Amino acid sequence: MKGIIEISDPKTGLSYFEPMHSFVGNFASKLLKVFLGVYGGWTVKNRNGDEWASDTFKVACNANATNNGILVGSGDTAVSLSDYCLDTQLSITYGATMISDVHTVSGLRCITVFRTITNETEDLITIKEIGLFCYSGNSSHPHLLARDVLSSPLTLDPDEGKVVKFHLGITNNFTDNFLHFLRSRFLDDAVSLLDTSGTERSKKFDSSSVLYAASGTKDRGLVIGVGKNSFSFSDYCVQTPTQANIDYLVVAQGTHSFSVPNGTAKIQAKRSFLNTSGTIKNVTELGLIIYDTYKFLIARYVFSEILFGDDQLANFFWNVQTSITPYEPPSPPGE
Repeated sequence: MKGIIEISDPKTGLSYFEPMHSFVGNFASKLLKVFLGVYGGWTVKNRNGDEWASDTFKVACNANATNNGILVGSGDTAVSLSDYCLDTQLSITYGATMISDVHTVSGLRCITVFRTITNETEDLITIKEIGLFCYSGNSSHPHLLARDVLSSPLTLDPDEGKVVKFHLGITNNFTDNFLHFLRSRFLDDAVSLLDTSGTERSKKFDSSSVLYAASGTKDRGLVIGVGKNSFSFSDYCVQTPTQANIDYLVVAQGTHSFSVPNGTAKIQAKRSFLNTSGTIKNVTELGLIIYDTYKFLIARYVFSEILFGDDQLANFFWNVQTSITPYEPPSPPGE
């Protein structure tokens, strides 16, 4: 995942943008916990540094809430994957934290988390860090998902306000459905999206599992196909699933790893497939399907043809990666 920070002035409408560097390891751990659903006992560090096993992922919050949503501070310690809190949280007046629908900002397909902050004191306030927290099931123990130290401090005069936005985005191979899924968890509410039959569903995700599918289950987890149509954010199914005479073995329940030197954290799904058809199969696409009452495609990858021989066992992996490396938007045509 990638992201952009936007800080806008509600009076002038002018905005300042800078790349996010900020997805911390907690985000990958939390996403893994959510993906594992009822099968996962994964823990995540709360704001106090304690391990917490809740799979609650709610970011939206009411005005004046100071335990989740977008929060600001005065610390300027460099962002680290191991961060679990702000350096120094500021006392400031917060509006409600809200989440937009799926849209595009500076070439990034994303959802936007946004909140108004206002200085209602008589003193100048200097903001150097911004954090994104989710509710953990206990209001005293929120989980930090992202933290950014601004390239230039933001100062607020008395009675001055700004709107702070995190544009949280995906790159190719993750579908709009993934953003809808994330939005549902951030809102703790139902959203509209297409299931694998193309039927629009209003769904609140609360017990989903994508990194687990029993042996023989061919309509969820990692699935393979022979379709060659190019990827689209609007994809809702694998174009041509390959199921006949292919044994779908159990999906590994997920692993995750942190690569501190280059600032990335990832979770990984793995599934083995055994060709028992007696012929060679040509595999050209891989899908990742989440199940929660209905089935929803959240990622699809189209690749060069892979020959899958008879009686051959093939392992496929899917990595979901977050990064503290900044997002670089695409250059305009001609540049």
